[in-house]
Amino acid sequence: MDLTSNALLILVSAALIVFYLVPRKFRWTVLLLASIVYYAGYGITAISALIFSAFLTFLCAYLMPVPKEGEETKKTDALFYLIVGLSLNLAMLLYLKYTGFLFDSLNRFFSMQLTIPDLLLPAGISYYTLQTCGYLVDVYRGSCEKATNPFQYLLFVLYFPQIAQGPIARFPHLYPQLIEPKPFRFGRFKSGIVRIAYGLFKKMLLADWLTVFRTAIFEEPEAYAGITIFGVVLYSLELYGNFSGGIDMMRGVSELFGVIMDENFEQPYLATSTANFWRRWHMSLGRFFRSYVYIPLGGNRKGTFRTAVNTFIVFFLSGIWHGASWAYVVWGSFHGVICALGILLAGLFAKMRTALHMTEENMFWRLFRMARTFGIISFGWYFFCVTTFEEFALVLRCSVSSFNPSLFLEIPAGSLGTAYTPYALMTAAVALTVVIVVSVLREHGIRLSFRISKLPLTVQFLILLVMVLPVPLLAPTGIAKGFIYAAF
Repeated sequence: MDLTSNALLILVSAALIVFYLVPRKFRWTVLLLASIVYYAGYGITAISALIFSAFLTFLCAYLMPVPKEGEETKKTDALFYLIVGLSLNLAMLLYLKYTGFLFDSLNRFFSMQLTIPDLLLPAGISYYTLQTCGYLVDVYRGSCEKATNPFQYLLFVLYFPQIAQGPIARFPHLYPQLIEPKPFRFGRFKSGIVRIAYGLFKKMLLADWLTVFRTAIFEEPEAYAGITIFGVVLYSLELYGNFSGGIDMMRGVSELFGVIMDENFEQPYLATSTANFWRRWHMSLGRFFRSYVYIPLGGNRKGTFRTAVNTFIVFFLSGIWHGASWAYVVWGSFHGVICALGILLAGLFAKMRTALHMTEENMFWRLFRMARTFGIISFGWYFFCVTTFEEFALVLRCSVSSFNPSLFLEIPAGSLGTAYTPYALMTAAVALTVVIVVSVLREHGIRLSFRISKLPLTVQFLILLVMVLPVPLLAPTGIAKGFIYAAF
């Protein structure tokens, strides 16, 4: 069910009416039913995989004993259930997501002739597998209480605003909100609507128009060699508008039900280093890897070199998590190397800054670091835009072969052709300007949504109309309306 579809609008509207009509103690059942209806559209394979993951991790956690000091037998039993739950849960993800990749690699590198199975990847499996694994580890560590009702736990796994593309929730934060919903608050309801509107704005006026131009460039890089280098810049902005816009929309939907989901972005393109960028981008994934991979490996407690190695491992696994392709492996390794080098050379960089009299307060130094970080991150996105190393080499060559920005005007703006191209570019530019202004203000602690909430209701309504009305009027038509990170 697409996040911009009428079907989702009908589902959310109906669920809201029933949700606030029934007694509070039964409201979680409304959320569960709405989530089942939402996910049912993905088919029986997807439903079966999710129920298996939910039932498996619920049962292993439920049977897991809580050992006290000195109770070695119980510790062994708890470890047994943890290993069984994690192994079977991850095995399902590995089989469904990576079997084809493994067979294709064996065929390619060892001249084998294995038949690649046609496996359907269930929607959201990469997200809910991590979420359920995190729950198991938290129960084992004693950092959260066990769920005792399997249907309530199923809601934690299946909750529809976050099932398709996150954010990846921690059990202690999300579960209590689902089971004991907050009473209706008009201010929170307004906040949810504003968040939905802003998400739609970013997705449909910024990301969707950039998709039109970026797709044309990368489908024919030689024809658009004069602007190919802009293709990856457009993709950087498109991916942010697409992913953060979708997250904003579903976080807004969740707020309508009184459930506050984790923040997933914090002005990532204002970051001054790659490490700082990854603390701002897809924050829930970063928190997961930090809590369940980086820290258990030793974190930064075992010296500089070990810290760099642990960091590389995290990014390598992150690349594999993103997709079953060598492009994602290279992408993860690329960022792992960059961040590991940043750790190993931190002392040298500090001495260079001192010699150049550069401080964090220096505006030009900060702008330079932001531009440098954006360039490194954008280069990494090349691996998201292509599927083979041959395509990567072609796109990279076309990016530096010539420069002719006027070629943008030769890209058809959807079904309206090149006659509408200048207006499409202008629409995307205005949308980008709005996003930049909002981001810069938030970076300085100014939240426009909070300021707007203090204005008279009439003014708030007018501002909302200004945000929403241009969407159906100016958004592109005839292109895929999906969300990029939902495919991961």
